[in-house]
Amino acid sequence: AYPALIGPTTSILSFREMRDNVASGFTWDFVACSGARTEHVMAVTFETEPPQVNAVGAETDLVTISIGGNDALFAAVLESCIKLPDCFDRTVPSDPSNRTWDEFLPGHIATTVTSNVQAVYQEIKSRSSNNATVVAIGYPLLVSGTSCSDADFFPLVAGISADEMAWMRRMGMLLDQQLAHAAQATGVHFVSVRDLFEGHNVCDATPWVNGIVKGAPRVHWFHPNAMGQQQY
Repeated sequence: AYPALIGPTTSILSFREMRDNVASGFTWDFVACSGARTEHVMAVTFETEPPQVNAVGAETDLVTISIGGNDALFAAVLESCIKLPDCFDRTVPSDPSNRTWDEFLPGHIATTVTSNVQAVYQEIKSRSSNNATVVAIGYPLLVSGTSCSDADFFPLVAGISADEMAWMRRMGMLLDQQLAHAAQATGVHFVSVRDLFEGHNVCDATPWVNGIVKGAPRVHWFHPNAMGQQQY
C-alpha cells in the first residue's frame, strides 16, 4: 500500500525502510485496514485491529490517511451495481424510508460522511497536540464510464453498465469535494487523486485500479493495483 512506499525528499529510503534501519531512530506505523470506517479510526475495534487513532501521539509529526469511502457505503454500492441493472434506482438495503441509492447517497455523503470524516481529522490533530502534519488523500473515481469485461461478472450477473458508471463517477466527485471541505474546515492538507487516475480507472486501457478479478479475494476488487499504489 502507498504509505509503505512514500518517503522524504531528502532520502532514497521510504519511511518504512527508515523505520527498519535501527540506526535511524525513526518510527513508522501502518495501521490502515481495508473496510474500515470512521468509527474504526476513532473508537471501535475492527476485526482484531484496535482504533487506528491510538497510533497517534504528541510525538507524531506526520499522518497520512484515506477515510470516508466505506462510510459512503462504497462496498454496498458496488455490490448493487454489479448485481442489479440501474442500481441507482434500486432501494437502499435497510433504509427505513425506502429511498433509492440516487435519493439517499448524495445527502448521506454531504452530511453524515462529511461530519464523520471531519471528526476524524479533528481527533488526529488533537491526539498529536497539533504537532502533526495531517495529509488526507482522496479516492479515484474507480470506473472509466465505459463498460467492459473488467466490470462484469458474466454470466452470473450483468455487471456495471455505462449509465451506472456515470452515476458512480458523480458520487465519487461529490465524495472528493466533501472530503476536501472537511479537510479545509480542520486545517488538514487534502490531496485529490481524481485527476491523476483519469485514464487509468477500471475499463480504461491501462488501469491502475483492479476491476472484478474472478478467483481473487473481493477485498482486491476496485482498489488500486500495484501501479496505482505507486501513483498514490
